[in-house]
Amino acid sequence: MKHWKLLLVVFLLPISLGAQLLSPEEYFSDYTTAFRPHHRVIDYVRQVAEESPRVLWREYGQSEQGRPLGVAIISSPENIDRWKEIRDRHITALMDPDPPADDNRPVIVWLSHGVHGNEPAATESALINLYKLAEAKGYGLDTGLDNTIIILDPCLNPDGFDRYVHFYRSVKAQYPQIHRATTEHQEPWPHGRVNHYHFDLNRDWLWQTQKESRHRLAEFLDWRPHVHVDFHEM
Repeated sequence: MKHWKLLLVVFLLPISLGAQLLSPEEYFSDYTTAFRPHHRVIDYVRQVAEESPRVLWREYGQSEQGRPLGVAIISSPENIDRWKEIRDRHITALMDPDPPADDNRPVIVWLSHGVHGNEPAATESALINLYKLAEAKGYGLDTGLDNTIIILDPCLNPDGFDRYVHFYRSVKAQYPQIHRATTEHQEPWPHGRVNHYHFDLNRDWLWQTQKESRHRLAEFLDWRPHVHVDFHEM
């Protein structure tokens, strides 16, 4: 009997060790010291969604070059279980000219990261934001998520982001260089700011001429968030 118990522990130990929420620093050995390509960004977001009951990954389309576009939906586990119901109730209430005064619907917050691909810290910051929200430790996050749904888009412009990251990784020196004349600061045309068709997606919210914008706006209007935060890099 003892031998069976020992075998059971041996088989279950890898499962229990694997089911843990890793920070970006633990998942990537070079987080904060290097940029990673878009597919690795998405790998991490999916990993967090698999391990955290507070996170759901939802793809809403693909970029012009076929990279996934998606959002991480973050809230309490109870809200995640009924996110569609909450979203539909929110949209219905928005259309009500006389909503009830005691309405306690969760606040919907949308976080947009990295519309300009050559501002990579915007997308890199999405990873630590996602981890801290999924971990929900401190700052009242554990109870705050009971009343909030956060929609986090890690990279609005994956084609431009990868264009810049591949350029930088191919020319960077052993140590970061601050001088503007160095190669890593001489990004070649068409630059990573724009998408596949060299369009600045930050100018396309209204016109929706680009594939990425049309996919994103469809998802955005499905939620109609109360708050929208747009992360760039300065």
